[in-house]
Amino acid sequence: MRLFAALLVCLLPFAPATAQERKPRDYTQKVGGGLNFFSEKDEFAIGQRYSNELNRRLALIGDAGVQPYVEALGARLIAASRKPDMTARFFVVNTREVNAFALPGGFIYVNRGLIDLADTEDQLAGVMAHELAHVIGRHGTKQMSKQLLLMGIVGGASALAGAKSDKWGSIIATAGGVGMMFATMKYSRNDEHQADALAAENLARAGYAPQGLVEFFERMDGSKAGRLERTMALLSTHPPASERVKNLRLQLAALPPPAPNAVDRERFALCKHTLNAMAPPPAREVTLSNALAAIGIAEGGSATGQRTLPPLGTREQAQRVLDVPGKTVWLDTGVTLRQGQRFEVWADGEIQIRKDTDLACDANGVFGTGKGFFKPISKVNTGALLGRIDSGSQSGAPFPLGTHSVLAAPAAGQLRLGINDDNNFDNRGGFRVWILTE
Repeated sequence: MRLFAALLVCLLPFAPATAQERKPRDYTQKVGGGLNFFSEKDEFAIGQRYSNELNRRLALIGDAGVQPYVEALGARLIAASRKPDMTARFFVVNTREVNAFALPGGFIYVNRGLIDLADTEDQLAGVMAHELAHVIGRHGTKQMSKQLLLMGIVGGASALAGAKSDKWGSIIATAGGVGMMFATMKYSRNDEHQADALAAENLARAGYAPQGLVEFFERMDGSKAGRLERTMALLSTHPPASERVKNLRLQLAALPPPAPNAVDRERFALCKHTLNAMAPPPAREVTLSNALAAIGIAEGGSATGQRTLPPLGTREQAQRVLDVPGKTVWLDTGVTLRQGQRFEVWADGEIQIRKDTDLACDANGVFGTGKGFFKPISKVNTGALLGRIDSGSQSGAPFPLGTHSVLAAPAAGQLRLGINDDNNFDNRGGFRVWILTE
C-alpha cells in the first residue's frame, strides 16, 4: 500500500500536463488507404458512367462567364493538392439548391445556388476543395467496399480484384444492381472530417484563406440552419456543421500561412453577376439531389426514396424535438395523431450498426445487410429510422421515415420511432428528430 501511494503521488503531477498536451486527431494521415476493391481506373469508369447519366437529367450551365471560371478555380486547387496530376471534370448545375457532389474518379458538380450563397472566392474554393478531397481520399469506393464485405460477397469481390477488365461492373452486378450499389456510397464521419482537413490544407497551398471553408459552414448556423442543413444534404450529412467548424479551427491554428497567390475577386464577382443576369431556374427544376436519387446515388430523401405529400413547413417550426439512440427498439414520441392527420419528420445524425466495424449510416440506413428474423421491415435499409402508430394495446405496422418524410397517419394513436435492425442493442450513435404536425 505504501508503494502504491508513493507511485500515485509521483504520477499525479504529470496527469494535467498529459491532458493539456493531447493533440486533436490528425485527419490528414493515411489518405486513400484502407480496404478498397476498386482500382483508380475502376473509379474513373464508375464516375464517367454516372456523370453521363446525370448530365442527361440536369440543366447544366455552360456559359463562358461561369463554366470556365469554375474549371480554372478547380485546376488551381488540383495543382496545389496531394494529387496534382489528377484529371477532374467540373459541372455547374442550374438549380437554386445549395449543394455540391463528387463522383468517384473526379467528376465534380457545383450548384448555382451554392455559388450564389458564397460571399467570397475563398468560400467557394473551400467547398470545391472539400469535394476534391473526397475523390483524393477515394472515400466513395472505400465505402462501397465495406458494403461488399457486409453483404457477404467478399469472396466474389476478392476473386474479381485481380481481373483486368470490367471488374467494377462485375462486382456491382454481383451486389444486385448498379443503382442499388451506389445507394451505399455514403461517406462516414471520419471521411467528412478528412475531406475538411485536406480541403483546408489544399486551400492554404493554393493561396486561398482556409478560413473560407469555416465561414461557409458558419453560414449554415443561426436562424437559417434548418433550411441550409436540408438543402445541403450531400455536403453536410456527416457530421453536423458545428462539429466540423470546431475541428477545422483546431487544424487552422496549426497550418502555415497561405501561399502568396492573389484571389481573383473580379472574376468571382463577374461569375456571380453573370448568374444573376441569367433567367432563374424553371419552377419545376431538376435539382442535383433529385437527379442523384433517380439513378440511385443520393443520400438525402426518405428511406423509401420519396415523399408522398407536400411539406408542412420547415424544421424550425417543429413542435417536438427528441433524440433517438441507435439502440432504440421503439420510442414513444409523446405525439398523438388522428387518422389521416398529416405529419412531417426530419432526422439528422448517424449510427454505427455493427460493433466490429466503423460502418455508419444516416436515417436512410444501409442497403444490403440481410433480412433478419426480428427486422421490422426486411425490404427497407438496415439502420433506417422507422415510425409506427400504436392505439391502446394494438401496435400498428411500421413504415419508413428516413431523413425526411411527410405522411398521413394510417390510424389514430401514439407515434413511436424505431430503428430497422434485427439487433439494435449493439448499435452506437443516434438521431436527432424533429416532428411537425398539421
